[in-house]
Amino acid sequence: MRDKWGLQPICTILKIAPNCYYRYKRKIPSNRSILDEILKVEISRVYRENYSCYGVNKIPITLNKEGVTIARCTVARLMRQLGIVGKSRAHKKVVTTKQDKTRIALS
Repeated sequence: MRDKWGLQPICTILKIAPNCYYRYKRKIPSNRSILDEILKVEISRVYRENYSCYGVNKIPITLNKEGVTIARCTVARLMRQLGIVGKSRAHKKVVTTKQDKTRIALS
């Protein structure tokens, strides 16, 4: 849109200073953000290859076996950003007593 209207009117409408636009444009991505993008691809691959079941505990183990060094907390942060969640086992409620069907409920 800059070619059509120019930078100054667009910055006025968006309520930002033109120098903020130029600073953002020449900003170099940090090492962490570059590494995060690479790791997101690897995490997504491992997640898909394992039937979308692996979670925060198993993905770093698998990646470390493949030679990609990554911490569990990093996997958790990147999985949150990707919006993926591992499957959990269904936990049945354990009943330790039998219900007395002859008892009358008073509620």
